[in-house]
Amino acid sequence: MYSVPSDETPSGAALAGQFCGSVLDCRRRVKDLPTVVNYSFLQGSDAAGWVGWGLPSPPDVVGDQCVAEVQTHTLTSPSNRAIRIDTRQVETGHDVSEPEPGTTTVTCTIRGAIDAITPDSPCKKVFLLEATFEEGL
Repeated sequence: MYSVPSDETPSGAALAGQFCGSVLDCRRRVKDLPTVVNYSFLQGSDAAGWVGWGLPSPPDVVGDQCVAEVQTHTLTSPSNRAIRIDTRQVETGHDVSEPEPGTTTVTCTIRGAIDAITPDSPCKKVFLLEATFEEGL
């Protein structure tokens, strides 16, 4: 895991990573670390954990609903040398907003999709990522 610049987060930084089979594998690939995983955590604390959201694809209008799959990422640290990111991907739906005056265009927003998450939102996928800090990568 490593920090990358981001224009989409208030702090200007996001957490990215590379999946490796072992520390040795990561060391071999450290020169070409593409951003395979990209997380932004916007709420929380180090003690309680951090929460962020992401959408694998943009929301879509289906009938009179904005429908999207939203990933909720929760970052915790079981020790000062490890992190754990639990991701739950759910499907959300909410009423479309009224079009702007003089137009017929309805848009679905990412914020609307995130705000539509409820405890009853159908879970589609669950992911777990665990990473450890290694000196000298």
